[in-house]
Amino acid sequence: MLKVDFAEQVGLSRVEGKRIVTEFRNRDEVESGFDPEDLPVCCEWAGEAPHMVCVQLCEL
Repeated sequence: MLKVDFAEQVGLSRVEGKRIVTEFRNRDEVESGFDPEDLPVCCEWAGEAPHMVCVQLCEL
């Protein structure tokens, strides 16, 4: 079971090869900025798993 507090955390997804990786981070950390290694981050996905594709990258 994931221990995610959606009131305090937000999910960030990115594509790594043929995988979609989602990490949950504290909202204040996300709002204060990203480490360049985290880019690009996808904000909008299309399709159904496992064949989803990123259709919009987040603007940071």
